[in-house]
Amino acid sequence: MKSKPSSKAPPPAPAKRKSRTAGAASRSLAEAAYEAIWRDILTLTLHPGQKMSEAMLSDRFGFGKAPIRAALARLVQEGLVENHLRGGHMVAPITLADIQGLYHLRRMTLGEAVRMACGAVTDELRRAYERVANLEFAGATSDVILAFCFNNRDFTVALGRAAGNPLLATWITSLEDRFLRLLFLGVRSNPSADLYQADYRRIWSALEAGRAEDARKAMLEALAVSEKIITDAVLGMPELRTLNLGDLLGPAAGERGKTPAKP
Repeated sequence: MKSKPSSKAPPPAPAKRKSRTAGAASRSLAEAAYEAIWRDILTLTLHPGQKMSEAMLSDRFGFGKAPIRAALARLVQEGLVENHLRGGHMVAPITLADIQGLYHLRRMTLGEAVRMACGAVTDELRRAYERVANLEFAGATSDVILAFCFNNRDFTVALGRAAGNPLLATWITSLEDRFLRLLFLGVRSNPSADLYQADYRRIWSALEAGRAEDARKAMLEALAVSEKIITDAVLGMPELRTLNLGDLLGPAAGERGKTPAKP
């Protein structure tokens, strides 16, 4: 006797789940795109104020638009890229106000951190100091300058942690990440290892000996030197030497100081 065919519908096919491997690959591409763009911004290859489009960056770095879009969103959050009014993006400009503002905050945070870290030198801080104080500057290539910038960032962040105030350490980390591009500009314009490393040795000598006020003074002096180097690098740009100041003052500049006509 033949069995009757079942009237029940076949069970639905299980829904396809997105592959975790595919998701990881997508995140990996976005991270790789971010690092490629970030490095070119940091080394001023993509220069401050330069306009960018997703298509241009995709052609330049060889990534699809989705990873480029994710990378740009992250860079906007970090303040290195700005959304352009008519679409597209622009590398965040560098202004004298940026330099002054960052150094004002660095004096407050690092000056206090080095004072608080006296007598509390950690292994992390010691290792970070040894890397930044002993880096060879032979050739002063972009890779060497970049390594110095990262070592400097690691030292100041370790200093913030050694100070024992987690919130201060968080602020210093954020500040130093934003400062990397300015430091690259300054070191590229004046790649003197002795100049920078002598400052580190003075700071370290006072820090290790527990002389809090001497360490703070050495830090503030080092910050003043590096601020001048970076400011001079900006003011020494060839574009500024031929800039017509009248273009900055505007068409009304010639009218300033004149007595207004009586009605």
